[in-house]
Amino acid sequence: LAIRPDQFRRHADLRSLAAAATPVEVRAPSVDPTGEVPLTPIQRWFFDRRPAVPSHFNQAVLLEADEAFDPDRLEEAARRVVERHGALRLRFDRDATGAWRARVAEPAPGPDGYVRRGSDWDLVQRSLDLSSGPLLRIGADGRRLLVVVHHLAIDGVSWPILLEDLSRAYAGRDLPEPTASWREWAIRLADRAPPPAGRDEAAPGPPLPVDSRDGPDDEGSARSVTTALDPGLSRRALARPSPDDVLVAALVRAIESWRGPGPVLGETEGHGRAALGGALDVSRTVGWFTQLRSLRVDRAGGSALGAVGRARGRPAPSVEPPIRFNYLGRAEPPAGTWKLVPEPAGAPREESLPRDRLLEVDAALADGRLQFAW
Repeated sequence: LAIRPDQFRRHADLRSLAAAATPVEVRAPSVDPTGEVPLTPIQRWFFDRRPAVPSHFNQAVLLEADEAFDPDRLEEAARRVVERHGALRLRFDRDATGAWRARVAEPAPGPDGYVRRGSDWDLVQRSLDLSSGPLLRIGADGRRLLVVVHHLAIDGVSWPILLEDLSRAYAGRDLPEPTASWREWAIRLADRAPPPAGRDEAAPGPPLPVDSRDGPDDEGSARSVTTALDPGLSRRALARPSPDDVLVAALVRAIESWRGPGPVLGETEGHGRAALGGALDVSRTVGWFTQLRSLRVDRAGGSALGAVGRARGRPAPSVEPPIRFNYLGRAEPPAGTWKLVPEPAGAPREESLPRDRLLEVDAALADGRLQFAW
């Protein structure tokens, strides 16, 4: 049975919750998990940016354990995890017309393996290869562990799945039963591609303040500032019926207090796993499922939360938004395993890559506190 988090908040007892739950089809995979696979919309978005070094666009986590890691055990654990998750075996190249294409390869660690010893985190970040692999690399230095995955193969929701499987494999335990393969998801998503949506031609609102419009705006020039709410305020924010909307509304208020009143144009990232309406179980599938949605929020003196709800019901703005917001949910490894280390761990992206948004805000729950990276 499929039960969404918002249904837990709406239904106070098991009887009404059971009535709201919907059956999920449990069946064997209908397609081979390996072979050619269509690019998903978010993967096309990445290649449309024409990155100069497409192999260097990663997500990474730095972890710490109570005792030193065994590189040989890590290598075997990584091999089991890559065998389990097809997205980690994606390979990308160009066809005769120059267009990017993808396939899910058979499991093969390659001559260099997955694990790099030492603390040169930049070297680990730059060691991925889209055409021949791997798309996952692990750096091991004593009790520290850096796990790097190319963003084409992972998103924020996938990290707890990957870290749980990696920790279980490292301990020599069985992995949980897999859900649908990445390839089946991508094929079925391509078959159900919606028609192009209309665009909202309304005025975008005042621009964001900048120091100079002539300076560089690439990954190398970007800076990040982290803020956090106390645990009590974090719990109250996430206890609301639509926590994503609450956080977007708070962002709108913050932008207005900095820039001044007027419509706020932004882009939100959604986890994207509900795109097939629950027809395919991807609850333990690793991949980049993200969907982007542009919103024009015009509070006009009213409630910011109500304005966000109205904006979600309108066509997307025709103007490129300057702000991107992403709520990642719980950004912690499974309880009882390794601890996250909040320190720099090399450059996750090629520094010459142009940024496509002036301001990016990533929110996540860690150690019971809502944390925001601006």
